[in-house]
Amino acid sequence: MAKPTHFQVLDTEITLRSEPGEPQVCLCFTGPFEGRTVTWDATFRVAQEGRPNTIEIGNEGPDGVQLTVTLALPCFDLPAIRKTVIMIRQYKRLKRGRHEFGLG
Repeated sequence: MAKPTHFQVLDTEITLRSEPGEPQVCLCFTGPFEGRTVTWDATFRVAQEGRPNTIEIGNEGPDGVQLTVTLALPCFDLPAIRKTVIMIRQYKRLKRGRHEFGLG
């Protein structure tokens, strides 16, 4: 599959900035955070074996609130990307900082 030369719209609210199916994917999407709808400037990464899954929320930049999600998956294909976006959108108590859960 050829590398995209521009952003790839996955749905009306998710835009891929890198190729799916890799150990890391960059994207942006909208979702609730701190009582408002934000744009997430996100990176989803595969967790190294034995490492915890993490959600890291940083500062707001020109492309949105910085978000890094690290999960124990073989890669971030399209179904994994969609499920991770849903997880972030439905997470009730997201707050800034690094949050660990489970082991990779």
